[in-house]
Amino acid sequence: MQKELIFVFGQGNIAPAVLEHSRQHTLITAGVQKHNNIANLICVNDPKQLDQLMANSCKATILAPKNIYAKYAFFKGVECLPYFEDLVSYKWDPHAVSDQLCSVALAAWMGANTIVMAGYEMQDRKERDNVRAMMTLYSAIEFIAVSKDTQKLDDIKLSNFTTMDQPQYKQRMRSNA
Repeated sequence: MQKELIFVFGQGNIAPAVLEHSRQHTLITAGVQKHNNIANLICVNDPKQLDQLMANSCKATILAPKNIYAKYAFFKGVECLPYFEDLVSYKWDPHAVSDQLCSVALAAWMGANTIVMAGYEMQDRKERDNVRAMMTLYSAIEFIAVSKDTQKLDDIKLSNFTTMDQPQYKQRMRSNA
């Protein structure tokens, strides 16, 4: 039996194989991007991006932190990001982290067995440290980062984290089919 996969698309490029496979699973996109039209859920923590998504008549459910959501509570298709109980002791602030990290937190909260992160921008040291902390906290979840340049992520050495390029990802999906 295949594990429950949830895909998180960051702001970067998405490999065609990942894009195709994501259509069969739950897809969470981070912020305003070209793949919002196929997403199930969109995480935003910037009011300007939420305004832009609302103006584009987005079909996906948009999730925003409580302070931003309050302004849009009566609009259809906008929901409040959940209260992440597991993150309270870490002084989690959904306004202070990237919308990418909010998307990963949402996928973990939803109970994913595997989170596939594609186009997830981790060049920034703080972002890489934040996602490493998230992976450490949710050690029972398998995290897969699909990237053209997997060497950039070599410093994240966790047993529940794997980096793959597109050919490796395609091979894994064939063997798990």
